[in-house]
Amino acid sequence: MIKLGDYVVTPTIFPDGTSQVWKIPEEVLKSVSTVTWEFENEAELSHVLQLGYLLKLHWHHVNIDIPFMVYGRQDKEISNETTFARSIIIKTLLQVYYHIFTIDNHSYDRLVSSSKPDLKSVFSSCKPDLVCFPDEGASKRGYETFYCNKIILEKDRDQLSGEIKGLKFTDSGVTAGSTVLIIDDICDGGRTFIEATKLLKGAGAKEVYLYTTHGIYSKGTQILFDSGIDRVFNRKGEVLPNK
Repeated sequence: MIKLGDYVVTPTIFPDGTSQVWKIPEEVLKSVSTVTWEFENEAELSHVLQLGYLLKLHWHHVNIDIPFMVYGRQDKEISNETTFARSIIIKTLLQVYYHIFTIDNHSYDRLVSSSKPDLKSVFSSCKPDLVCFPDEGASKRGYETFYCNKIILEKDRDQLSGEIKGLKFTDSGVTAGSTVLIIDDICDGGRTFIEATKLLKGAGAKEVYLYTTHGIYSKGTQILFDSGIDRVFNRKGEVLPNK
């Protein structure tokens, strides 16, 4: 979805499959200089580029806000054996847009302005005894933990095959009856958090909550609840239902 303020931009799709972004009310073009792009499909890249140039008719600097950074996890060096699309997309967008804003970028990029989510309402709601980061990378992203004790997990690999078997504690710190909040940036299928919950509850945690800034939930949320996660929070601090 592409928006200018509250206005949803709907491109025209022509019979030959091409698109055109046009006929946007002039009062919208003259009052909003930041495009909000909530990614749904790759065709939108063409649309945000067209829209950026259209806005330049009225604004010297045009910005784009992408709450969940497009291709955020495809952040490797350009090679035929790695996923590198993020750098290409960012460089393309910066041909049109003055600034790119996002929330909780998966990895640091000096070309993108990334802000951290406000976790105050989540901590107020679940009152955790411990914060759990599923890996060292998550622990270094700068989340506010409100002076809670922290534990960091690491991947348990088969030494022969290199396959990830699950997660393990670097230093447990989990006490019987404790409440633990897992924090990370992205939840896709959820396996990492399922394995973390097994480990935490096996160590005596009474309740395990999950917060991720960007919930994809490609396998739904029911699989998370079935694993023993008691509540799942989204970026706005809302509790998600089973589905």
